[in-house]
Parts: sequence; structure tokens; C-alpha cells
Amino acid sequence: MQPVMQQWIYFAEGNEAIIRVPATGEADVTDRPGERYWGSGKWFARDPYCGNWTDALAGRYRPVGTDEVPAIVEHIDTMVGGTFRDRWRFWEDQAHRWTLERARTRAAKLEAEVGPDSSHWTMQDYFDDVHELERLHTFIAG
Repeated sequence: MQPVMQQWIYFAEGNEAIIRVPATGEADVTDRPGERYWGSGKWFARDPYCGNWTDALAGRYRPVGTDEVPAIVEHIDTMVGGTFRDRWRFWEDQAHRWTLERARTRAAKLEAEVGPDSSHWTMQDYFDDVHELERLHTFIAG
């Protein structure tokens, strides 16, 4: 007897995040136990206490065919900043989505936030902002 292969329905947010949901089941697709791609061939399912990845499907996710999945996974595995980078930050590989005006506005906001009166929750948050500001300055000067 051969094992049954799990069939999935895939949803992607551009090429930066991908969620898979079992193709069959009694529940509506948004109530099925979805998994998010973690990178390096790993998928992560939320536990019962943290909800389900499919709650994000109401946002910017769109259905994608199984033929698109390998390219999205490859992009996620190699993107600058890691699999779960903050999508609203400025990243070099997404510069084509930014205008100079938007970059200058974001840089001005970060300059004010990383100044001497900084009130970041953690040092990591502070350094994330500092590094994004450096990327923005490079983009603006370029």
C-alpha cells in the first residue's frame, strides 16, 4: 500500500511569503490547518493556541498554482533579510517598489526615531531601524 500524498492549495504574498492549506477537508479553506514556508524546505504550522496561518489569507495573499511554488520558495530561500523580514521596511531587492519621495519620508521618520531620544523596545529593534536607514541612504544617494 502506497502512502497518500498530501495535496495542497497554495497562497502567496507576491513572492515574499507562501502559505499552503490542505486541498481537502470539511472546513472552509480559511479554517483548515495551514502552514507557512519557513525557508530551507521547512513548513511551519501554528499550534492551536496561536491560531492558524490562514487568518492572513484575507490580506494580500493570492492563490498560486503548484507550478509557481518552486520559484517562490527559491526566492524566499535567497532573499536578503531572511524569510520573515519585515515586509514594510526598505530592502535593496525591493527597491523597484519604492519612490524617492517614499524613501525620503521613511528615512526622515527613522532619523527621528534613532536619535538620542530613541525609545525602542529592544536593542534589536533599534539596530533594525539603523540598518534600514543605512539602506535608505544608499538608495537615496544612488
